[in-house]
Amino acid sequence: MKNILVLLVALFLSSNGYCQESIGHLMEQAFDDCETIAFDCTKLIERYYYENKPDSIKEVLNFWKDRCGICEPNYRFGLLFAIYKNTFSDSVYDSLILDYMVQYKDRMLIPEPSYSRLYHDKYYGYVRLSQGFDEFTVKLATELNASQTPNSVEFILTLFYSNHFEKAFEILRHRENQRESKLETLYQEKVKNYKALSDYHASLFSGIWVPNGNARLLGSHPLIGFQVGRKINTIYYNIGMNLKFLNSRNDFIVNYNDQLYETQFFIGVYLGVDVMKEILNYRQYRINICGGAGWEGVEVFDKTFYTAYENVEQKVIHSLNLNMGLNWQLYFRNQNYIGLQMKFHYLNYSNPGGTDLSGNSITISFVFGGFMNYEKYMGLLDLGYY
Repeated sequence: MKNILVLLVALFLSSNGYCQESIGHLMEQAFDDCETIAFDCTKLIERYYYENKPDSIKEVLNFWKDRCGICEPNYRFGLLFAIYKNTFSDSVYDSLILDYMVQYKDRMLIPEPSYSRLYHDKYYGYVRLSQGFDEFTVKLATELNASQTPNSVEFILTLFYSNHFEKAFEILRHRENQRESKLETLYQEKVKNYKALSDYHASLFSGIWVPNGNARLLGSHPLIGFQVGRKINTIYYNIGMNLKFLNSRNDFIVNYNDQLYETQFFIGVYLGVDVMKEILNYRQYRINICGGAGWEGVEVFDKTFYTAYENVEQKVIHSLNLNMGLNWQLYFRNQNYIGLQMKFHYLNYSNPGGTDLSGNSITISFVFGGFMNYEKYMGLLDLGYY
């Protein structure tokens, strides 16, 4: 049961000239839990605002903070109240301001808050979501915004608390030729810290493998593959595999069990590690230089060939694969990307007694990939950075 009678007495006394301390005294006598305090303090603040009693508002706000601590609703109103009183400065807020701003955005974007979360939730300061007090501060912020200097901190905050979240964060992202405020510094530091977190990276690719030198007789082959790894700052560390298939366009000779055989069968496999470094970052475009090393093997007989033998090993010609190249990427807002990659591969297939297959190759691949670090992605998304 809310102490409505006490509130009415407090309002009556304050309206008849009693000192401000009497309001706080009556509240301390009556209220003993933060749910009740939040309910009645929000009502008093709104009432005193429309009665143009800033001193009474300050008394109620201080009482709320002293008894229940700082929470998003009283922190939010403290900022707006300082702007309303023309006393706003960088000293009014601390390093937690962005956390409280994100918390406010979250509460306002809850589509249909259930009754259990209307105010019985310490995270939301026991204030009903998207109802009386929230509607009051939105209206207050909207009125204050009209009189603020464009792109000032006061303008950004009143724009934000009038529920124009993306517009407010956009100003913070792109402010130019403005005095650097504490809010802007905190925003940039928070973005920088999130961006410094490493990402999990995965990609799929498909393309063509084109040999040269003596290996040209093997012909070009389609390839498919994947990579998985981590991205730390601007460097990727991946392990990967690709598969090349379809028969060779020419016969070639291999030595198997001291006998020579002609074959066209070809299945190539690459297993290796890859490092990629970002060298150009412009808007949603990236250009990377990449290099890697691994093992390359080619299976030269199909299964039917081995049916005539028992307990024999498959014949694989192999080579060290050292490679390097360039990678171009186009990013989307969800951190997925498409790209094009071209690599030169240093090869020297070992085929003793058979056809000389020395030579190198190039690969051209279409890539689809993406990154995932839930903490990083959600943190930047909350700050309107994506």
